[in-house]
Amino acid sequence: MVEERHIDGHRVVIVEDVQDEGTGFLLIIDDVLADEDEPLDRIPSDEEIRALMHVQGLT
Repeated sequence: MVEERHIDGHRVVIVEDVQDEGTGFLLIIDDVLADEDEPLDRIPSDEEIRALMHVQGLT
């Protein structure tokens, strides 16, 4: 685990994902892996996480 945040009442955990292609970051929102095709190339801001949660119908 890289970081844990609480955003708008949701628990967000950012996890480092190491693969042959390099390192990325996965988001786990309320104990569910965020639906991303590829790991993120950097740790997202709170606003970026809010936008992702909105797209996924969590807000």
